[in-house]
Amino acid sequence: MKILVPLSLLVLLSCSTLRYTGPTGAFHGILPCADCPGITTTLILNADQTFSLEQRYVDREIESTVTQGTFQSRRGGRIVLSEAITGLHHLLVTGESLTLVDSLGQLIITEFPERYVLHREAPEEVMFTNEDAVFFRATGNEPFWMVEINPDHTMHFKALGPEEFDLTFSLTSQDPSEAGVSYTYSGTSDKGKLTVTAAVTPCSDDMSGEERTHTVSAELQLNDRTSPLFFQGCGVHPSPFRMHDIWRLTSLNGESIEAESQGLYPYLIINALDGTATGSGGCNRINGTFLLRGETITFGEFISTKRACPILDLEGRFMAAMSGQSFRVSAGDELTMTRKDMTLVFTPQR
Repeated sequence: MKILVPLSLLVLLSCSTLRYTGPTGAFHGILPCADCPGITTTLILNADQTFSLEQRYVDREIESTVTQGTFQSRRGGRIVLSEAITGLHHLLVTGESLTLVDSLGQLIITEFPERYVLHREAPEEVMFTNEDAVFFRATGNEPFWMVEINPDHTMHFKALGPEEFDLTFSLTSQDPSEAGVSYTYSGTSDKGKLTVTAAVTPCSDDMSGEERTHTVSAELQLNDRTSPLFFQGCGVHPSPFRMHDIWRLTSLNGESIEAESQGLYPYLIINALDGTATGSGGCNRINGTFLLRGETITFGEFISTKRACPILDLEGRFMAAMSGQSFRVSAGDELTMTRKDMTLVFTPQR
């Protein structure tokens, strides 16, 4: 006697016996970060298709974050995490490693592809210095382009699309606008000239949707062309260079600082690329240097002009608070510098 089994039941039975046969266990790496040296990452994949993801920002005193969820196994060795985790959602099995890919399963276009790979072995603890960091990074789309301004005073420009470029320029000038609302960086090489203008206005990447602090335009003038090429995109100062700006003092150890009747107030022009701090104590011009290591800033002795002014008391306290001192620094919408018995708060001067 023949027994007829509905097709739908056969499908259900066959699906219920399927088991995940892909890689399991822990995978480690230090992933790129837009405004920090890197993100220490450990991803654990389990045979029941659940995962645990632990991430920690390098050089930040905040606890690790742990995310748990399920994942799917797709054709071609692709793994998709069910949680919408920024920057870590789609992965490709590559031997004994996992490589981050975009939502279409394509490799991410980058100058440092090795930083988008998670390995079986945990990386050694990495100490990042300012020399390892990028001072300013900007990207754009259609066509894809990228520029990085580095602490060694080089500008690296890369573009893909109808025309491909991979060029390095020597930084020759960096000029803030008079109101401090934009900065223009220029570089030259034997191939031509690159000019990058970064306006301090929020910008959203039109593909990833990620928010950046600067709206950026780049002009590439090659020696073998009569007309320049123009690019538009978004940029950001990665840590520890987010403090590169013009900052007005608003609080000195809890005391609110208002502009004097003549509009005088202390401010600092922090040049994180050159390690210089200039500005005003409220009346006299001040000049100094600083050393930045991670999130600690150490100022040298400040020098100033010697004019007589109505707010010399505030100026003296401001100078004494900073000159030759070390602070824990945090830069965002405000610049906060803190040590044991002193806190200074600044806001951007616009």
